[in-house]
Amino acid sequence: MQMKRLEELVGDPLFERGPRGVALTRRGGELLVNRQKSSV
Repeated sequence: MQMKRLEELVGDPLFERGPRGVALTRRGGELLVNRQKSSV
């Protein structure tokens, strides 16, 4: 799934985009941790 589409589905920005690339926002980190927990 494309990042922008995922952000639209979640309703929050998941990535901070800057001149040196992208980084997870707090919400993006929470989503990642929850996803990893559900995969175990």
